[in-house]
Amino acid sequence: MQQQTKQRRVRSSMIVLAILCAMSFVMYVDRTNIATAALAIRSDLHLSNSQLGFVFSAFAVVYAVAMIPGSWVADKIGAHKMLAICGVLWATGTLLTGLAGGLYGLILARFIVGLGESAIVPTSAKALAVWVEPQRRGFAQGITHSFARLGNAAAPLVVAALIVTTSWRVMFVILGIVSIAWVVVWTWYFRDDPRKHPGITPEELEREPEQPAPPVVEKTIKYRHPVSGESWDGDGDHPDWLRKALLKEGFTVDELRRAAHPS
Repeated sequence: MQQQTKQRRVRSSMIVLAILCAMSFVMYVDRTNIATAALAIRSDLHLSNSQLGFVFSAFAVVYAVAMIPGSWVADKIGAHKMLAICGVLWATGTLLTGLAGGLYGLILARFIVGLGESAIVPTSAKALAVWVEPQRRGFAQGITHSFARLGNAAAPLVVAALIVTTSWRVMFVILGIVSIAWVVVWTWYFRDDPRKHPGITPEELEREPEQPAPPVVEKTIKYRHPVSGESWDGDGDHPDWLRKALLKEGFTVDELRRAAHPS
């Protein structure tokens, strides 16, 4: 029984890491696939080298510009929603690349791929910080980055094989579908708070990083009602409006009682 519990503890935390490794691999394949397909695209759409350069730059420009605001959004909405949004965007861009009919369609598609991938690295780091204990974060970061480089190395082989067996358009559609499949797995399995994951065990939670508690009643903090302006400075019982708000956030009656009367 103890061995089964241990295996389950490792499985739930390591699956999150494995999903992020898969994301890094697929993301880099989708990032670099156009380089391998460039000759076929140029020939089919009658593009010049300069026009292909604009297509390549569309990804890089939006990637650089959107990374900081994308990271800010990730801090606001959490890694679960942000990586799902990123995955949908880069998958959509990959699919649209296969459907592009000319230069402007390609630029738009690569713009969307760059937008989707821009916040992935910092948001992935945010997810790992929650799920991986501090003494293993270096390993977690290293293996996810390693899978990204493996994706970069595998992309020419994968893309060339798909182009030979199908076409460059079908290749992009297939890779887009694979990206959508990753989004489905991520959305289903990951939780921003490991304590809310249905498969996690108490033993595993003991190894997870301590989650920051919501701001309960600090004696030095004043709470002010957003409409009436009524305030509470932390002394005595909670006013009714604050008590209802804290209970709605998940605090128990006992926790509120101990916070108001710590002695």
